[in-house]
Amino acid sequence: MNKRSEVLRLYRRIIRLSKDWVAQEPTNTNEQQKYIREEAQKGFKAHKNEKDPEKISELLKEAEKRVEIACHYQIPYDRPFYLPPRSSFDVDSSSKSAKQRTLHRSPISSKFLPSAASRGDSSD
Repeated sequence: MNKRSEVLRLYRRIIRLSKDWVAQEPTNTNEQQKYIREEAQKGFKAHKNEKDPEKISELLKEAEKRVEIACHYQIPYDRPFYLPPRSSFDVDSSSKSAKQRTLHRSPISSKFLPSAASRGDSSD
């Protein structure tokens, strides 16, 4: 299959996904469907002049991955990749923003972390 047909197949898949999308909160369904379509249009237009087959393959893999993650977690918004470990984010669909949330350590995991004294941190 050539790259053009792969790109068109993925684009059609995303548009079909947007039509069939049902949000976790039913009142947000139309908004999320519109967001999916707009993101697809923006992303595909931004790279429409790309000629390098390797770069196109990379972009296709990235888009496929994003589609699979959105379907699995039922969240169409792109997950920020800059979050530190043991953190998550809350999505506000009305403003299309994400707020970082730090997950608390369990008492068990804190037993295995080095204490300030054993690291050589002293407050004197």
